[in-house]
Amino acid sequence: MSQAHEPGTGGGRPSRTDVMLRWATAVPPPRRPSGRRRRRAKRAALAVLLLTVLAAASVATRVLLDRAPHPDRATLSPAPASKATATRGDPGRTDPGIHVQVSPRKDGTLDVVEQIRFLGAATGLQVALPATKGVVAGALPPATRITELQVTADGHRLPRQSESLATGGRVLLPNAPLSVELRYRLVGAATRSTPSTRGRALVLLPPIADDERLSRLPVVVVVEGKGVRGLVCPGLAPHDQLCGRSESAGWRTVFLSPRGTAVLAQLDLTGY
Repeated sequence: MSQAHEPGTGGGRPSRTDVMLRWATAVPPPRRPSGRRRRRAKRAALAVLLLTVLAAASVATRVLLDRAPHPDRATLSPAPASKATATRGDPGRTDPGIHVQVSPRKDGTLDVVEQIRFLGAATGLQVALPATKGVVAGALPPATRITELQVTADGHRLPRQSESLATGGRVLLPNAPLSVELRYRLVGAATRSTPSTRGRALVLLPPIADDERLSRLPVVVVVEGKGVRGLVCPGLAPHDQLCGRSESAGWRTVFLSPRGTAVLAQLDLTGY
């Protein structure tokens, strides 16, 4: 008559439980990642997220381009006025709003001309670094700053602005102008895409005008050059996030709200 054995004792065959317990005791505990590794992991996850957004935007943009009846103008589904503003005219130039002209450099620095037209006379203008919104909220590159800021109000050039405005502040506007032009260089707004094609970068675009008087006025952002691979506005509703259209000289966004979204561009810096 056969004798019963306790699991894993005597001459009987070890049970599955015993095998798993022996294996678990033989495997060393996982090492806790260092602070540097955790930071690297967070940056890598952020890069993957941003690139995923742009990749999806790039594919969908091609579909929209194929279907669009007017190739010189982007047409998106209707959205609230505070998000994607359906309006006409030339914001920042001949009509109230903001027009931003961006010229990227090979190192990712942006030369910017930002034209602003108020609804009424203004005695000051609040400026701030561009901020991300939506799925990439809080992803502002840490070294971004405004340099070489020059201000022209109603055609009159103001004294050179202090470097204290490198991360934002208030610009005083004498004689209460209706229009203002900002010329500046935005440094540190580009994040290199690694691993990826050499020269590929994700860039956070202006405007830097962040005044309450402009919160309901439309914004247009134009990025010059053949190195632009796509524009996306992650702060908008999903069906509105493809906010740019290719033109002969670069890419242009649809009319946007300055409080509604940031504009991200994927650039090939070797094209500049």
